[in-house]
Amino acid sequence: MTFKTQFSLYTILLLFVFVGCKSTKTIVANGELNSRLTAKQLIKQTEKVESDFKTLVGKMKIEYIEKDRSEGTTVSLRIEKDKTIWMSKLGLVKAMITPTRVAFYNKLDNTYFDGDFKYLSNLLGTELDFQKVQNMLLGQSMFALNDKDYEIDVFDQSYQLKLKK
Repeated sequence: MTFKTQFSLYTILLLFVFVGCKSTKTIVANGELNSRLTAKQLIKQTEKVESDFKTLVGKMKIEYIEKDRSEGTTVSLRIEKDKTIWMSKLGLVKAMITPTRVAFYNKLDNTYFDGDFKYLSNLLGTELDFQKVQNMLLGQSMFALNDKDYEIDVFDQSYQLKLKK
C-alpha cells in the first residue's frame, strides 16, 4: 500500500473518530447543565433518545484538530440502518462500510482500499466493527453502558462519562 493510500485511509478513519466522539445532543434544563445528574440518569436519558430510522440522508461536517492545526470539510452521508454506510465528498472521495467490509476510493490520487475492520482496528488502536462505527457517526455510545462502571463529568458544556478508576 502506497503512502498516499495509507494517508488517505488514515485521514478518513480519523475523521470518523472525531465526528463520533462529540455528540451535539445534551441533556439540559433551561440551557444549563444539571450538576446533580448521576451517571445512571444520564445513561437512561441517552437510551431514550437513540435514533430510530430505516434510512438516513444528510450532510455531515467533519473537523480534524491536532495541536495548532485544524482542517474541516463537509461530506454527504447516507445510512441504511444496520446494513450500509456511504460517505462521499463531491464524488471525489467515497467510502462504503458494511457489516463485513470497509472500502474507499479516492479519485484524486487513484487509490482505494477494500478490506475488513481489522485494518481499521489496528490503525486506530481500538476494536471496531460496523455497529461501533455506525454508533459513532450517530453520536451514540460505542460500548454497552453500565451505570456502575462510569462517573459523570462536565466538559465543554456537555456531559462526559468516564470509567471509574
